[in-house]
Amino acid sequence: MNKQGTKLLAAAIINRAVQDWKDAEAVLEKYPDDANALEMMYDCELFFRSQWYQTLRDITPEIPEDMMRRLNG
Repeated sequence: MNKQGTKLLAAAIINRAVQDWKDAEAVLEKYPDDANALEMMYDCELFFRSQWYQTLRDITPEIPEDMMRRLNG
C-alpha cells in the first residue's frame, strides 16, 4: 500500500468511528437507555482516547480535525 492509500484507509477508519458516534447519539436522543447505542458511544469514546486513534491522526492530521468539527457542529 502506498502513502496515499494509507492516508485514505486511516481517514476511512476515523470517519466510520465518527459516523458510529453520530448514529448512536441519534438513537440515544429517542431512546436514552438503548443498550446497543450506549455501548457504541462507550466504544467510540475508548477509540477516540486510544493510542490507535493517535496513530491514525499522525497519518492524516488534516482529516480528523475536519471530521471532529463536523461531529461537534
